[in-house]
Amino acid sequence: MRRPNFFIVGAPKCGTTALYEYLRTHPNVFLPEVKEPHYFVDDFPRYRKMTSEAEYLDLFRDANESHLAVGEASVFYLYSKVAVRNLLEFRPDAQIIVMLRNPVHMVYSLHSQHVFSFRENERDFARAWALQSARAQGKRLPAVCPAPEFLQYGDVGRLGCQVERLLQHAPREQVKIILLDDLAAFPERVYGETLSFLGLPRDDRTTFERINENKVHRLAWFSRLMLQTPFPLSVAKSIMKWGLHVPDGCVRRWILERLSAPAARAPLPTALEQELIAYYRPEVRKLEEILGRDLKRWAA
Repeated sequence: MRRPNFFIVGAPKCGTTALYEYLRTHPNVFLPEVKEPHYFVDDFPRYRKMTSEAEYLDLFRDANESHLAVGEASVFYLYSKVAVRNLLEFRPDAQIIVMLRNPVHMVYSLHSQHVFSFRENERDFARAWALQSARAQGKRLPAVCPAPEFLQYGDVGRLGCQVERLLQHAPREQVKIILLDDLAAFPERVYGETLSFLGLPRDDRTTFERINENKVHRLAWFSRLMLQTPFPLSVAKSIMKWGLHVPDGCVRRWILERLSAPAARAPLPTALEQELIAYYRPEVRKLEEILGRDLKRWAA
């Protein structure tokens, strides 16, 4: 059985889904249907989609000798304090891809994603940001919240510290860091550099469509039912998936995609935006030092 040799570790809302979909079509890449297994996040146990190594490795059962790069993408590996260490114990020579963006934009987008996934019941981001202290004490949490730590938007956006921690465990030559700004502006170049990092030949991809844009539900009640299925229906759904040999989450994802529509987010209020810029300024400076790049535009 093939074992994964590369990992896209996050951060969330930084283009990981786009890169995942681009790489999946390469003839020498294997990525499983199930995205974000989060197998190595021991500190967020309720967020793991599987708990045994055998179950995890079963994701890669269809990989073969033609697949030079076998990987997965779990966006909270970077935020987890133990995931990178765990995956390097599992695969010491693992190649790790990190995707980053302006943390101000990242946490605002993440909040929108949590609302869409019904894991955030405060639809106003300013109020959700203000609730972090209460939620850290276990108060004012949504009814369904597998990892309350993911609602600590301030910590999730501390990308400089997270990359710094990753590099304490992973050799620099095994890590590729990609900025969403670059992927959006120069997708073909970034894709080619990623293939080189993974030791893969170029393929014939020349188009890079936008993927995983901000969405809203057309039928929120039905989408909630699909995402938070009551126990009797979940049993029936499991039996159907087993009988039809459908990968976990694929039917649900197909339905949800057709019951959602793209929607632009409202601009951040100016005062809140300036508060977030000041909050994340030390993190941006850390990233400037690590990357050797000027990121002052992120504070513009």
